[in-house]
Amino acid sequence: MELPPNLRLISSKDGSLNAFNAHFGEHYANMGEGAFSEKLAKHIAPVWEALAANQAKSPKPQVWILDLCFGLGYNALLSRLFSAFDQMEFCIISIELDRQNLALASKIHALDSSSMAQLESSGQARIAHNVSLQIFWGDACALLADLQTNLAQRYSHFHGFDVIYQDPFSYEKNRELWDFRHFCTLASLLKDSGIITTYATRKEVIANAQQAGLLAYRYKVDPRTLAMLSQMCARFYPSSLSTHKRSSSIFSKAPINISGSTARS
Repeated sequence: MELPPNLRLISSKDGSLNAFNAHFGEHYANMGEGAFSEKLAKHIAPVWEALAANQAKSPKPQVWILDLCFGLGYNALLSRLFSAFDQMEFCIISIELDRQNLALASKIHALDSSSMAQLESSGQARIAHNVSLQIFWGDACALLADLQTNLAQRYSHFHGFDVIYQDPFSYEKNRELWDFRHFCTLASLLKDSGIITTYATRKEVIANAQQAGLLAYRYKVDPRTLAMLSQMCARFYPSSLSTHKRSSSIFSKAPINISGSTARS
């Protein structure tokens, strides 16, 4: 896919590709940390830890993931790593406003041309043997309002999300996707055993999530887990992991026991 002339990819600190969104006046990922490093550390790693812990107890046959928002595709396409849990089926639902982002994603991620063509034409594709991706295009608030009903009508086995990647533009730039009402919506979509991962740590966001009935945790990725995951996708992402790792947050309905997580007051 050719990039429109108004779109440009730039290199972030770890060497991975990033882009600037003119409408929101913000980069899609943290330039100082690196797009690849940030997404791997704050979204993929905690989910990996949760899946590994669950596998030892009672593995879920199907895992539903809500990717909010698709952006440059890092969270959705890094989720291909979960194909290592081959006894599980992963269903990723991404929401994205800007269709041009698919052209950016095609230049970043090693995804075969057939899968990329399917995403462009129908918005859905199988991106690993047990990982499917479906992109819903449009305004996030409008789509989220009907998402539970929409998916339940399409899929008889859908009963909520096991994982939500809460990764929109920042609180300063896109406040409606961080307010109390938004977290109430996410809580209604989340299974009782599910988790919400996010880069956000500011007190207003934590307070909104807690007021919506969610438990809040500080998360700091285990360097060993991060190194392992980075090695697993080294041939797809020629990046060097950034050494500067900020903490992030996890929200849940029930208490969690994920390595690197501590309860927030």
